Amino acid sequence: MLNKLLSSFHKKAGLSPKETRKFISAMNTAVATLDPQHVKQLLQPHGKWLKQSYYDFYSECLKEFKFYTENTYPTTIEAVTLFDTQCIFCELGCRVQGFQVLYKETHEHGMQVVRSDQLGIVYKMTEGRLTDLQWCHKFLSEDEINDIKRIDLAT
Repeated sequence: MLNKLLSSFHKKAGLSPKETRKFISAMNTAVATLDPQHVKQLLQPHGKWLKQSYYDFYSECLKEFKFYTENTYPTTIEAVTLFDTQCIFCELGCRVQGFQVLYKETHEHGMQVVRSDQLGIVYKMTEGRLTDLQWCHKFLSEDEINDIKRIDLAT
């Protein structure tokens, strides 16, 4: 009885499966801009049903993106690509949306250094509906995922 009640509440308060897919796609696009205002604009209409996740996710977003805007050296984002990965810590094996960030730092005397970084988001879902989202800091790299796929294909 309680499960049915909670399920119907989520259907009214949250996103439908179709809306969930659109939201995730839009969030991936917003995160790829590395602009916290884009993320905030997307989160604001959903603050009521996301509740604490909204504030936690956004405040963590500010920390995650701060590096690129307040780096010691002038930084230029070269590319942000998405990859599918898995959590290796808190939600062992859960799906994580990975973001590979390729950026260039300009050091003294014009020397440029190309670096990369990775970000990850866990989209928690029930019956195809988004129920929560959070940043993930312990996930497999894109190379590790590709190694696992090669091993799976070989067996």
